[in-house]
This record gives sequence, C-alpha cells and structure tokens, in this order.
Amino acid sequence: MFNEDTWKKYWDIIFPDFFFFELIKWVSEKNMTDKEKDSYPSYVTTGWYLRCYEYKQAFKKSYENTTEEDRDKVKDLPNFDADIFYEISWIMVDEEITKTITIDWKDIKISEKSFEELKKQLTK
Repeated sequence: MFNEDTWKKYWDIIFPDFFFFELIKWVSEKNMTDKEKDSYPSYVTTGWYLRCYEYKQAFKKSYENTTEEDRDKVKDLPNFDADIFYEISWIMVDEEITKTITIDWKDIKISEKSFEELKKQLTK
C-alpha cells in the first residue's frame, strides 16, 4: 500500500467508509439543476437522469460527506503517505493549512477550503 509492501491481509485492514463511493448516481427530477434539465431533456420521460462524476471528484465528495472519525482512519492505513494519497484522491489529510497566498508582499497560509472559497469570490 502506498507504493510499499505490506504484510497485512486485505481483510485485516480497516478501510475508511469514504473509500467506497459511486462514480454514477441516479438523480431524480426534483434534485436536478436547471442546467442538468436543459442538458438531459429525457428526464421528462424517465423522471431521472444519470449523473457521472470523475474519479477524484467523487472521492473528494465522499470524503467531505463522512465523519471526522472516518476521515482519521486513512492515517492508520499501512504505509500511509499523505503525498501519495493526495495524488490518488486530491485530498490533503495531513495539514489543515495547505495553500499560501501573498497579499501586500506577505505570505498568508490558509486552508484549501478557504482558498477555494476565496477564489470563487474573486472570479465572480
């Protein structure tokens, strides 16, 4: 695991629940966005449409929707390596502060979530 041999058997490893996620999901008409309704007009007939997620997008969404206890299980995996896990999932688990921005020649460290929110505000 994490590019290293492990002597543990698969069934002896406690994997976080968020490791098990869907790449496709049936979405009912009432939960569809207006953009999705425009893009998938067949929902009128079926009442549903099939939403597809990219692998890392689905992984991150699953992580965001789980408990703190479940998130912490990832650090207990054999040979855990935060950098390799980030490559696999786009999830930074080791540090809360993950981004550095410079304002008035000063470096400010902020969480990835805060960085993304700031970026959204600036691009409006």
